[in-house]
Amino acid sequence: MGLEISHINCKNIDKEKWDCCINEDWEGQAYGLSWYLDIVSPGWEALILLDVQGNYDTVMPLPVRKQFWIAYLQQPFFCQQLGVFGKRATDHEVLEAFLQKLRKLFNYVIDYTFSSRFSGQAQSFPTYAITYYLDLNRPYLEIQKGYTRDRKLNLGRGFKSGLKVIKSRDLEPLLQIFQQHTSHKIYGGVSEDAYEQLRDLYSAFIERDLAKLFYTHDGDGNILTGGLFLIYKNKIIYLFNASTPAGKKSNGNTLILDHVIQDFSNQPYILDFESPAEEFASITQFYASFGSEKQILPQLQYDELPFMLKLGKSIRRKVKLSLKSALG
Repeated sequence: MGLEISHINCKNIDKEKWDCCINEDWEGQAYGLSWYLDIVSPGWEALILLDVQGNYDTVMPLPVRKQFWIAYLQQPFFCQQLGVFGKRATDHEVLEAFLQKLRKLFNYVIDYTFSSRFSGQAQSFPTYAITYYLDLNRPYLEIQKGYTRDRKLNLGRGFKSGLKVIKSRDLEPLLQIFQQHTSHKIYGGVSEDAYEQLRDLYSAFIERDLAKLFYTHDGDGNILTGGLFLIYKNKIIYLFNASTPAGKKSNGNTLILDHVIQDFSNQPYILDFESPAEEFASITQFYASFGSEKQILPQLQYDELPFMLKLGKSIRRKVKLSLKSALG
């Protein structure tokens, strides 16, 4: 007998049952929580498998977008990993059933990225994204020994520059640095909606005590670099960062990341660098230089629309890759 997986629209999803399913998953991602999805993908839909009590056993969020009358899936910004969550998320039969249901519902998927828990099944997907993980459940000095020689040298230079790492709750300086020094590098630009989305996310993080925000200050109190970290379960996600030219020269990003590593060392956390695509070698090498390990994130992409209805996706991909590159 096949699994009875239901396709539910946003207004009919029981958010309490949904979040219970995500929270009870030992590898549940913050990206999959209902309030997170409400912000990054308004109108999101879902595939849901119920248990015998009518609770949500296993679920799959669907970041649905529409152009004209065509509904399609597209990975939202600030949302690197989705996929299947719940009690039977790692069951191969369940995963296949969800994927089959998905293909019946949608003829077009620009990109849909699964979490690293599915890396062992990457061969079943047409492509993949990557990220880098650093295990922090070790003494800080042991972790630091894994830094490359260049990273250790740049960390020392950062200390000598006189920059101070300061904790903050004010997101605006980070956005201002990004707007002034990074946004112009992004293909297609950055809409004001993206900044508002990040503001809404940050407010939700603060309300739930899930965020850490750090800046580097120079001797005159000027903010040169900033980094926003999302903390949920055992993951610390390097969600957003920006730097002035002076901050880059003074190794501000290195100082902030080293500060977080030291602060959370010897605790059961994984630092997720949220790496961009592999073609941005300078960024991936920077993240790898902390001794982190590359993780494969299987990615679903297909276009089964009739020829005359095929939607162009090259511009969207360029924008997405450019943004990921800029965030590094």
